[in-house]
Amino acid sequence: MADEEENDVKPGGGTSKILLILVLVNVLGLAGLAAYLVLFQNTAAPAAAQEAEGDAEEGEDGDEDDGDQFIINPLVELEPLIVNVAGSGTGRFLRVTMHLEVRKPESVPEVEAALVPIRSKLLIFFSQLDPSRIQDGEGKEAVREELVDAVNEVLGARVIRRVFYTEFVAQ
Repeated sequence: MADEEENDVKPGGGTSKILLILVLVNVLGLAGLAAYLVLFQNTAAPAAAQEAEGDAEEGEDGDEDDGDQFIINPLVELEPLIVNVAGSGTGRFLRVTMHLEVRKPESVPEVEAALVPIRSKLLIFFSQLDPSRIQDGEGKEAVREELVDAVNEVLGARVIRRVFYTEFVAQ
């Protein structure tokens, strides 16, 4: 009978110890998670805010290139442009659709108000473009950089940050 009492006590005591250990492990895990969130999440937000402020200050000068290429500012969509390619006596044409990324959201109305002169400048630009320049990706990228300068010239200031092609067909 003494053996039976010892058997009854051991399993009960062992189960409570395992339960206590599991509770302690969970509490320590939650405490570790809370410490991580407090220490590392709060430092990431101010760093991102300071970086965004630095980019905004660089953009005001107009001389510095925006550092973060992954942040996309507001876009202004242009209607498709269809032009005859320069020196193409055979009837070759180019169809380009693009979006203009503005440096500051406040500049969107200014760009939208100047869409007609912008389209005119781009039609002339593309109609004078040598077809050999747009045969590869490097040429299209170089043209894209020239487009930024051409549109900013129409606007009289460095308002446009980048140009994104959404369609580029040469036939």
